[in-house]
Parts: sequence; C-alpha cells; structure tokens
Amino acid sequence: MAIYSSLRVDPMLFYLVFGESVLNDAVAIVVFKVSSKFIGSDSLTPMDALDGALSFIVSFMSSLTIGYILGIVAAWCFK
Repeated sequence: MAIYSSLRVDPMLFYLVFGESVLNDAVAIVVFKVSSKFIGSDSLTPMDALDGALSFIVSFMSSLTIGYILGIVAAWCFK
C-alpha cells in the first residue's frame, strides 16, 4: 500500500486493493474466532460444524452491517 502511495497510482486501484486487503483480514479474524472454539475438543459433530458455520455467518453479517451503517453515516456527515 505504501508503494501505491509513493507511485501515485490511480486512486480507484488503491481503494480496490485496500478494500480487498481489509476484507481478507476481517474474514481471517472471523475464521480464527470461530475455529478457536473447537480447540481441544476430541471430535466434531455435525452440530458443531453447523454451530461454527452459523457463528461465522452471524459474525460476518453483523460486522458488514455495522460497517455499512457507519459508512453511510460518515458519507452523510462529510457530504
């Protein structure tokens, strides 16, 4: 990202790469949070897998919703 700033690349390219990077980091954090629940368990049942998938979806969607709402509020404030 620092190289893009120093080379003065097209702002759209900078924002796309930055957004993709942030999204990858967010997904990695959510996957780690969900998988850390299962550390130390001897066996996983289908209900554990369902619980993990639902936990992932709820965490991801709630974070996405909060980010979307804050983005709209920020855009409205700075308009």
